[in-house]
Amino acid sequence: MKYIIPVVVLLIGVSFSDAATAQTRAENIAQCDSNDLNVRIKGCTALINTANETTAVLVAAYNNRGGAYTDTHQYDKAIPDLDQAIHLNPNSSQSYHNRALAYSGMSQYQRAIADFDEAIRLKSDYATAYENRGAVYGSLKQYDKAIADEETAIRLAPNDAKAYYNRGTAYIGSQQYDKAIADYDNAIRLNPNYTSAYKARGTVKQHIGDSEGGEADLAKAKELGLK
Repeated sequence: MKYIIPVVVLLIGVSFSDAATAQTRAENIAQCDSNDLNVRIKGCTALINTANETTAVLVAAYNNRGGAYTDTHQYDKAIPDLDQAIHLNPNSSQSYHNRALAYSGMSQYQRAIADFDEAIRLKSDYATAYENRGAVYGSLKQYDKAIADEETAIRLAPNDAKAYYNRGTAYIGSQQYDKAIADYDNAIRLNPNYTSAYKARGTVKQHIGDSEGGEADLAKAKELGLK
């Protein structure tokens, strides 16, 4: 997932008497920041199991490993890691956000909303938290709240294609089809390979009677790899 706490910056100003120890730790930290989820889990686990590790590094390690567990749908492992990150640093907006994603993956939407609320309280301009809370409201069919959150996300991050996509989906739920199409247009403008946006826009176009436009969008989605 993208919501990691960069561990490598926490090395600045830290010195070690043993060069080999410093090198091993640096390797673990690099792995704990990796985009490869299995590598990240391995590196973060090594840091967590290291004696006398700094609190800041442990927060990042638990947060990042918890995020990797969420991305691999191991929610039973993700939640305890993110609980520990929050225990060590109750002001970690990223850890609340990541735990909310795990709860959302488990369909525990009220817990997810509570954690998104806290992430936003700690970081009022947290665009991604608004975006993802909006998606949860959409899952609950609370479309007005979903639209409001996505509007805030778009205001904070105007180039976020996913926020437009999520708002478009909420507009469908509230039967505002023209607005949904406009949002999918923007999502595709920002991400021309947005398969889900082509599929959603095609489905809406077919629903409102634009068969030709709908078929074109669905064909594009299939071309991009839609199964």
